[in-house]
Amino acid sequence: MFFSWKRCFLFAFLFTSDEVQSSSDHQPNCERDIQFDVLILGAGTAGMTAARLLSINGIDNFKIIEGSSGIGGRMKKGKFGGRVIEYGANWIHNGPKDPHSVRNTDNPLWIIARDEVTQHQLCGRKHKLRVVKTDKSIYMDRDTVLSSYTVVPTPVVSRLSRGYSKALDAAIASAKLTPTLTEPVSVEEGLRNFRWRPNEPPRKQLKQSLEWSKFDFGHTIRTGQSSLELMALEPEAGYDYLATDGDGYVSLLDCIGHGLKDDNKILLNSTVKRIKFNNDCVCAEGADSNDADHVWCGKYGIITFSIGVLQNWLRSKRLVITSKPKMDAINHSRMGIYLKIFVLFKENLTSLPKGNYDYLYRTINHHGDYQVIQQIQRNLILLTIVGEAAAEALQKEKEEIKEDRESID
Repeated sequence: MFFSWKRCFLFAFLFTSDEVQSSSDHQPNCERDIQFDVLILGAGTAGMTAARLLSINGIDNFKIIEGSSGIGGRMKKGKFGGRVIEYGANWIHNGPKDPHSVRNTDNPLWIIARDEVTQHQLCGRKHKLRVVKTDKSIYMDRDTVLSSYTVVPTPVVSRLSRGYSKALDAAIASAKLTPTLTEPVSVEEGLRNFRWRPNEPPRKQLKQSLEWSKFDFGHTIRTGQSSLELMALEPEAGYDYLATDGDGYVSLLDCIGHGLKDDNKILLNSTVKRIKFNNDCVCAEGADSNDADHVWCGKYGIITFSIGVLQNWLRSKRLVITSKPKMDAINHSRMGIYLKIFVLFKENLTSLPKGNYDYLYRTINHHGDYQVIQQIQRNLILLTIVGEAAAEALQKEKEEIKEDRESID
């Protein structure tokens, strides 16, 4: 059994002088210190994607500052059970319906992932990143008489799924029309107002499982803990794709970084301790890979730190932002936790249902515990738990988690 955890939701902010104040009264000497057009802080997914977009649009005078020894941030890979597995995220959000379609308005990662020519030019890859659309799922309900799981017929799942989607769409539409209330309305309450009530029969546990798959799994939070108003502000989502490439999803970022490293555009093992701004430049004070004090300055700055780091910097006054929308975006966001548990069996699994599906969801007595299974290969499965359940599991020893998992098989 192998464990991998990921804290999600990275943000990239482009700061301008009227929105950000220096963390110190001492202002940088821009005329003397400017070295780059753009300074990118962080070489994770957001930072590397920003660098690629700058290059595509003819802006080559930029520098990426990264604190670790490699690029990719939380996107990492390793070997387990004889194949490459992803420690962190391995999906691309907001792709088009047609997996062969590439539009300029698509997620930049999708554009790069599907452009075989560009990937070959960047890093010599002989194939574009292999992905699969995650739109095929099956649901299993526990038969209390037989004490076993049975696959729920597709028409039953489709009917319940339509009921959930109809209620959610109506609740969001209502939130957009209703003026801001003194007391925030939860997504759970909004759904209940439009007749989605998973805690009531019939098929109570199945409805709870379906709600978990459609909301909790993606948001890492329960409907009763999420704001309907914030939900209404979310842009319309596209389709999600899983990266199934043998080289791992992070190979896409390695591909982007291939040429950038050769051009000395990425500084690894370089820490940022303070950021200073004025009307003309953005400067990061820190230490380079030799632990020598250094100042990097650009006309513009793109900060791709995690939301947790940004919140800590705001509290410690290492960064002061005067833009209320950006302050609200940072302060009202939270880290989402995904815990990935890979389970390797000595023999090929024969108990899982046969068929073409990406996710298998099960009804569980304890909400959120090992409700989803992904079969990676014949004797390897992935269990993912999120939010509070993941946070609780991270406090347990490996054997305790193993016992928890076996108790619900």
